[in-house]
Amino acid sequence: MLIENESAHREVKEWFYNQPKGTEVLYFDNSIWNSTSAPCWDVDIDYIINDEYVKARKAFVEGMVVLYQTESCLEFLYSPEDFKLCKPEDIIVFNRFKLNDWVVSACSNEPYRLNTLKELYANVRDLQFCDVKLWKPEEGEFVWFWGKVQNVTRPLLGKYSSSVSCGHIEPFIGNLPSFYTDK
Repeated sequence: MLIENESAHREVKEWFYNQPKGTEVLYFDNSIWNSTSAPCWDVDIDYIINDEYVKARKAFVEGMVVLYQTESCLEFLYSPEDFKLCKPEDIIVFNRFKLNDWVVSACSNEPYRLNTLKELYANVRDLQFCDVKLWKPEEGEFVWFWGKVQNVTRPLLGKYSSSVSCGHIEPFIGNLPSFYTDK
Protein backbone atom coordinates (compact mmCIF):
# COMPACT_ATOMS: atom_id res chain seq x y z
CA MET A 1 0.00 0.00 0.00
CA LEU A 2 1.30 3.45 -0.89
CA ILE A 3 2.09 5.58 2.14
CA GLU A 4 0.71 8.80 0.57
CA ASN A 5 -2.60 7.15 -0.28
CA GLU A 6 -2.82 5.57 3.19
CA SER A 7 -2.53 9.04 4.69
CA ALA A 8 -4.98 10.60 2.23
CA HIS A 9 -7.59 7.89 2.81
CA ARG A 10 -7.26 7.68 6.61
CA GLU A 11 -10.44 9.65 7.44
CA VAL A 12 -12.47 7.89 4.75
CA LYS A 13 -11.18 4.46 5.80
CA GLU A 14 -11.91 5.11 9.47
CA TRP A 15 -15.46 6.15 8.63
CA PHE A 16 -15.95 3.26 6.17
CA TYR A 17 -14.83 0.54 8.60
CA ASN A 18 -17.17 1.89 11.29
CA GLN A 19 -20.25 1.62 9.02
CA PRO A 20 -22.58 -1.34 8.47
CA LYS A 21 -21.53 -3.93 5.87
CA GLY A 22 -22.51 -2.82 2.37
CA THR A 23 -21.88 0.90 3.00
CA GLU A 24 -20.41 2.60 -0.05
CA VAL A 25 -17.82 5.30 -0.57
CA LEU A 26 -17.82 7.52 -3.65
CA TYR A 27 -15.03 8.29 -6.08
CA PHE A 28 -14.64 10.54 -9.11
CA ASP A 29 -13.42 8.85 -12.29
CA ASN A 30 -13.45 10.37 -15.78
CA SER A 31 -15.85 13.15 -14.71
CA ILE A 32 -18.37 10.63 -13.34
CA TRP A 33 -19.22 9.87 -9.72
CA ASN A 34 -19.14 6.17 -8.89
CA SER A 35 -19.73 4.23 -5.69
CA THR A 36 -18.18 1.07 -4.31
CA SER A 37 -18.57 -1.06 -1.23
CA ALA A 38 -15.08 -2.54 -1.85
CA PRO A 39 -12.63 0.39 -2.15
CA CYS A 40 -9.06 -0.35 -3.18
CA TRP A 41 -7.06 1.85 -0.84
CA ASP A 42 -3.70 1.32 -2.56
CA VAL A 43 -4.61 3.06 -5.82
CA ASP A 44 -4.51 6.78 -6.48
CA ILE A 45 -8.24 7.51 -6.18
CA ASP A 46 -9.88 10.23 -4.11
CA TYR A 47 -12.58 8.41 -2.16
CA ILE A 48 -15.10 10.49 -0.26
CA ILE A 49 -17.40 9.71 2.63
CA ASN A 50 -20.99 9.09 1.57
CA ASP A 51 -22.75 10.87 4.45
CA GLU A 52 -25.01 13.87 5.01
CA TYR A 53 -22.19 16.15 3.73
CA VAL A 54 -21.76 14.28 0.44
CA LYS A 55 -22.91 17.23 -1.69
CA ALA A 56 -20.16 19.44 -0.25
CA ARG A 57 -17.58 16.64 -0.39
CA LYS A 58 -18.27 16.19 -4.12
CA ALA A 59 -17.99 19.95 -4.64
CA PHE A 60 -14.51 20.03 -3.07
CA VAL A 61 -13.28 17.26 -5.37
CA GLU A 62 -14.73 19.09 -8.39
CA GLY A 63 -13.15 22.41 -7.35
CA MET A 64 -16.34 24.32 -6.59
CA VAL A 65 -16.91 27.10 -4.07
CA VAL A 66 -18.38 25.78 -0.81
CA LEU A 67 -19.81 28.17 1.78
CA TYR A 68 -21.94 27.89 4.87
CA GLN A 69 -24.54 30.25 6.27
CA THR A 70 -23.99 31.52 9.80
CA GLU A 71 -26.47 33.71 11.64
CA SER A 72 -24.86 36.86 10.28
CA CYS A 73 -22.90 36.02 7.14
CA LEU A 74 -21.48 33.46 4.75
CA GLU A 75 -18.17 31.75 5.47
CA PHE A 76 -15.93 29.71 3.20
CA LEU A 77 -15.37 26.05 3.93
CA TYR A 78 -11.77 25.45 2.97
CA SER A 79 -11.65 21.67 3.45
CA PRO A 80 -13.88 18.76 4.45
CA GLU A 81 -12.42 19.01 7.96
CA ASP A 82 -14.32 22.31 8.29
CA PHE A 83 -17.68 20.51 8.11
CA LYS A 84 -17.75 20.28 11.90
CA LEU A 85 -18.39 24.06 11.86
CA CYS A 86 -21.88 23.69 10.41
CA LYS A 87 -24.95 21.59 9.78
CA PRO A 88 -25.44 20.04 6.32
CA GLU A 89 -28.49 22.23 5.65
CA ASP A 90 -26.35 25.38 6.15
CA ILE A 91 -23.94 24.45 3.35
CA ILE A 92 -24.22 26.28 0.04
CA VAL A 93 -22.41 24.93 -3.04
CA PHE A 94 -21.98 27.25 -6.00
CA ASN A 95 -21.74 24.57 -8.61
CA ARG A 96 -23.66 26.05 -11.49
CA PHE A 97 -22.06 29.46 -11.72
CA LYS A 98 -18.72 31.14 -11.79
CA LEU A 99 -17.74 34.74 -11.36
CA ASN A 100 -18.88 37.00 -14.23
CA ASP A 101 -21.73 34.71 -15.27
CA TRP A 102 -25.06 36.31 -16.06
CA VAL A 103 -27.84 34.58 -14.12
CA VAL A 104 -31.57 35.03 -13.75
CA SER A 105 -33.72 33.96 -10.83
CA ALA A 106 -37.39 33.04 -10.74
CA CYS A 107 -37.74 35.43 -7.77
CA SER A 108 -36.74 38.59 -9.63
CA ASN A 109 -36.87 37.41 -13.26
CA GLU A 110 -34.16 39.98 -13.98
CA PRO A 111 -30.67 39.00 -15.15
CA TYR A 112 -27.74 40.02 -12.99
CA ARG A 113 -24.02 39.48 -13.21
CA LEU A 114 -21.99 37.73 -10.53
CA ASN A 115 -19.00 40.09 -10.64
CA THR A 116 -17.45 39.50 -7.22
CA LEU A 117 -17.68 37.18 -4.25
CA LYS A 118 -19.35 40.09 -2.46
CA GLU A 119 -22.10 39.98 -5.09
CA LEU A 120 -22.39 36.24 -4.63
CA TYR A 121 -22.91 36.93 -0.93
CA ALA A 122 -25.41 39.72 -1.62
CA ASN A 123 -27.42 37.46 -3.92
CA VAL A 124 -27.28 34.37 -1.72
CA ARG A 125 -31.00 34.58 -0.96
CA ASP A 126 -31.83 34.24 -4.66
CA LEU A 127 -29.12 31.66 -5.22
CA GLN A 128 -30.27 29.58 -2.26
CA PHE A 129 -34.05 29.87 -2.30
CA CYS A 130 -35.03 30.56 -5.90
CA ASP A 131 -34.66 28.71 -9.13
CA VAL A 132 -31.52 30.41 -10.42
CA LYS A 133 -30.13 29.52 -13.82
CA LEU A 134 -27.64 30.84 -16.31
CA TRP A 135 -29.11 33.59 -18.45
CA LYS A 136 -29.63 32.62 -22.07
CA PRO A 137 -30.99 35.13 -24.57
CA GLU A 138 -34.42 34.49 -26.06
CA GLU A 139 -35.24 35.00 -29.70
CA GLY A 140 -35.96 38.72 -30.32
CA GLU A 141 -34.67 39.83 -26.89
CA PHE A 142 -32.60 43.02 -26.86
CA VAL A 143 -28.96 42.24 -26.07
CA TRP A 144 -25.55 43.79 -26.16
CA PHE A 145 -23.20 41.97 -28.47
CA TRP A 146 -19.69 42.73 -29.56
CA GLY A 147 -19.19 43.28 -33.24
CA LYS A 148 -16.81 44.98 -35.63
CA VAL A 149 -17.79 48.30 -37.14
CA GLN A 150 -15.16 49.84 -39.43
CA ASN A 151 -12.49 47.46 -38.00
CA VAL A 152 -13.25 48.50 -34.41
CA THR A 153 -14.78 46.01 -32.00
CA ARG A 154 -17.44 47.64 -29.89
CA PRO A 155 -20.70 46.85 -28.12
CA LEU A 156 -23.81 47.00 -30.26
CA LEU A 157 -27.43 46.90 -29.18
CA GLY A 158 -29.69 44.63 -31.18
CA LYS A 159 -32.26 41.88 -31.11
CA TYR A 160 -30.93 38.39 -30.50
CA SER A 161 -31.28 35.80 -33.22
CA SER A 162 -30.00 32.25 -32.78
CA SER A 163 -29.29 32.14 -36.50
CA VAL A 164 -26.60 34.83 -36.18
CA SER A 165 -23.24 34.07 -34.55
CA CYS A 166 -22.34 37.07 -32.40
CA GLY A 167 -19.66 35.87 -30.00
CA HIS A 168 -19.96 37.54 -26.60
CA ILE A 169 -23.53 38.50 -25.63
CA GLU A 170 -24.85 40.23 -22.53
CA PRO A 171 -28.41 41.10 -21.55
CA PHE A 172 -29.68 44.60 -22.15
CA ILE A 173 -30.78 45.92 -18.76
CA GLY A 174 -32.45 49.27 -18.98
CA ASN A 175 -34.74 51.30 -21.14
CA LEU A 176 -34.55 51.38 -24.88
CA PRO A 177 -33.67 54.78 -26.35
CA SER A 178 -36.77 56.95 -26.89
CA PHE A 179 -36.08 57.17 -30.63
CA TYR A 180 -36.24 53.38 -31.06
CA THR A 181 -39.35 52.02 -32.73
CA ASP A 182 -40.06 48.34 -33.24
CA LYS A 183 -41.23 48.69 -36.86
